[in-house]
Amino acid sequence: MKDDASRNTQQGLNFAYGGSGVFPTTWTWTIDSLTAQINHFDQILNENEYSQRDLDNSVALVSTGANDYQFYFTAMKGFKDGLPAFTEGLVKQLAADLQRINHLGVKKIAVATLPPLGCLPLNIIPTKFISELR
Repeated sequence: MKDDASRNTQQGLNFAYGGSGVFPTTWTWTIDSLTAQINHFDQILNENEYSQRDLDNSVALVSTGANDYQFYFTAMKGFKDGLPAFTEGLVKQLAADLQRINHLGVKKIAVATLPPLGCLPLNIIPTKFISELR
């Protein structure tokens, strides 16, 4: 969140970035990873805008990972240790991020599943899937 932006945060917060992922190096431009987004949340909590009761009544929705796999298949052209090792690292980092959200006081966390990897935008475009639907 920008420091100069006026905030009405009682209805919720959104730290999402299009193109972000679990890993901080998903793409070449600067987009906050999930960990960085949690850092922003932690900064807001340090401003004491929320009580423990607020956090007890909160739900965090985490939807991430698809861009990491898209990056794996396109920019990385695979991972030197293979997809299972890449997935293991991704799951470990995601678990650490979810634990951090929990330790910050949010006890209810919903995690969205990944879409089918073949349906990601960069996978659909080369196969002309959209034109076949018409």
